[in-house]
Amino acid sequence: MVLILLIGLVSISAQAEKGAGDQALSTASSHQATVDAAMALFLSPIDPNQSQDPGAIRTESERRLSLYRDALAEVRADGARLQTVADALGWLGPVALGKSSQLTAARRRAQATLDALGPAEQVLTAAVDQELVGRGVFEATLKENDMLNAMRIEQYSLADRSGAQADKALRDAESRVLKPDEPDNMRSLVGSVRSMIDATHKLVIDRLRNDTQDRVLREDELKRAIAEFTQFSSARQQALNLRWNETTYRPKVSAYDTALSAASPPA
Repeated sequence: MVLILLIGLVSISAQAEKGAGDQALSTASSHQATVDAAMALFLSPIDPNQSQDPGAIRTESERRLSLYRDALAEVRADGARLQTVADALGWLGPVALGKSSQLTAARRRAQATLDALGPAEQVLTAAVDQELVGRGVFEATLKENDMLNAMRIEQYSLADRSGAQADKALRDAESRVLKPDEPDNMRSLVGSVRSMIDATHKLVIDRLRNDTQDRVLREDELKRAIAEFTQFSSARQQALNLRWNETTYRPKVSAYDTALSAASPPA
């Protein structure tokens, strides 16, 4: 009697998990358009006609980050649901009499979808990271410019505050740009911004001390840093970054789309 009851419970659990698996697959499939749109945006060039107004640039950056983060959250939530289902189907398959083949097939579909979500998560994580690095560089260079302007009119306390704000804006980018999902050029770009901030800060101190000899050295350092920044922020370098992303992440987008289509639950 107990054995019959146990078999019945296993059968009910198996049917429930299979249904949960089909639902998780359907949910993941329903998110494909959102995920694809976010990945396509990431791999698209920046509109050359985009407004250069700082407020407009921030608004566009926030829009992109929101799309990337929303899609990434969907991918991760889908992955968590599917992993739970795949684990349950894994142990139910061998013990659910008469349903083993169905559960094995359902688990394979769940695992195939999990395999599809992996590349998408990598692309969207890179999208978030690169947008945040770019945003950090943008905010830091604005404050660097404020620091230079304050120094020129000998408002050294204001220059010091702007320098601290520039330093703070760049710190997250400096940490994030070390991740392998960033193009090498972005590391050079962030490094050039750091060099500008540091050289300007030292130049402010030299001016306060009226240290003419060191001041000339700092001015040369600043000129070199500005030249490096100009080089690494050029349209040519941006095109190289886009090409690197295309080469690195386009195959992952294709892998996601192909695997998700193949893993779709039966009608």
